[in-house]
Amino acid sequence: MTNSQRLAAVRMRLEQWLHEQSGAQDESSPKILGESILIRDGFYCGRQFDAGDYRAVWFMEEDELKIASSDGKWLCSLSGEALVPQLAQPQTDEPPAVISMSPAKPEPAADVSQTDRESGDQEIRRAA
Repeated sequence: MTNSQRLAAVRMRLEQWLHEQSGAQDESSPKILGESILIRDGFYCGRQFDAGDYRAVWFMEEDELKIASSDGKWLCSLSGEALVPQLAQPQTDEPPAVISMSPAKPEPAADVSQTDRESGDQEIRRAA
């Protein structure tokens, strides 16, 4: 999963959590209103989300989303499979493709006089 896909999955899980907390049956549940990049000591470390009555911080390296109320009271933490449940389940029923790492048999070198010449008599020089 790429970084952008992971971040999108974290956003989706946070919105799902917000919907669960509101108990609303329609689309009136709280939404993410703002998002900030977190930088610590000059390095990217995650995102901070503002959802009105809730604040959430996703720490990329720890892969943990910490959710608090707007007054700072800690409510819950989600990490790993709880954060992105689809990682726990295989995407398909097919086994993963395995690439053989055994050394391939070397192919014989091609005849330079035939492969490195284009139309005409001018020879093309190739890097080794």
